[in-house]
Amino acid sequence: MRRMLIERFKDGDEKPVGERFRRDGRILPDGVIDHASWVDPAGLRCFQLMEAPNPESLAAWRSRWDDLVAFETVPVLTSADFWSKATLESAHTAAIEPSLSKSADSFASRNNHVWQAAKRCVTGHQLSLMGLRGRVNDCVRHRQSRLVADMSGSER
Repeated sequence: MRRMLIERFKDGDEKPVGERFRRDGRILPDGVIDHASWVDPAGLRCFQLMEAPNPESLAAWRSRWDDLVAFETVPVLTSADFWSKATLESAHTAAIEPSLSKSADSFASRNNHVWQAAKRCVTGHQLSLMGLRGRVNDCVRHRQSRLVADMSGSER
């Protein structure tokens, strides 16, 4: 699995890390691949995209540097892998949990005005990742303004 390693240079000092790297290289165990590496402009952190056959091999590499670096390790997927997995999981959930549809129908019958507003906000739109936040915010603002208008009307 791929992992993003965020390295924080101990005492904010990148020099010992640079010296060891120039002297010994990356010191990678067999099977560990360093795909890419970036250092922030302040020289306080390094971001490395690495791949390892198992967590132990990556732990062996970290142990070679942990006297100079504090590590944070985050498992990551490519966007394509994530969205493919999310789509498969959605299809799987829909196939094995038909009761979700009944729950949605039950909610819709009890809260028809909310349900209809949500459907109007979403139906017919292809929501891209870039446009999703704006569209959701538009829906929320619309519902908030309707709620305020409804409350103002009932207070008169």
